[in-house]
Amino acid sequence: MKFYIDENGKYLGGWDDNPPDGAIEVDGPPPINADQAWLFPGWGPSLFELRKIEDEWRAIEMPLARENVTAIEFGDDSIPGTAAQWKAYWLALRAWTEGAEGYPDATQRPVQPT
Repeated sequence: MKFYIDENGKYLGGWDDNPPDGAIEVDGPPPINADQAWLFPGWGPSLFELRKIEDEWRAIEMPLARENVTAIEFGDDSIPGTAAQWKAYWLALRAWTEGAEGYPDATQRPVQPT
């Protein structure tokens, strides 16, 4: 079986013979996720997988931010930052979803207070 993309790098599928008109054959196996584009050469990242990773990361970080606000307000001075900074971080995490600038690029994530 041979695998094909369109002129924009979108995966079209695999055929033993008679691929669609204009289909471009690519080397290697098909992408892991159908939303991956061929980057001439090689498959690019899956936005579905990147979103999943960021959503899981956010789900871990949000309770931590909330707990740190509470701890600081109860006098724990071992936590870096202020309660206000941790609240702002929690709000930034809450907004770190589809439509947020930079999402789902992990290098653009909200940053914990230091």
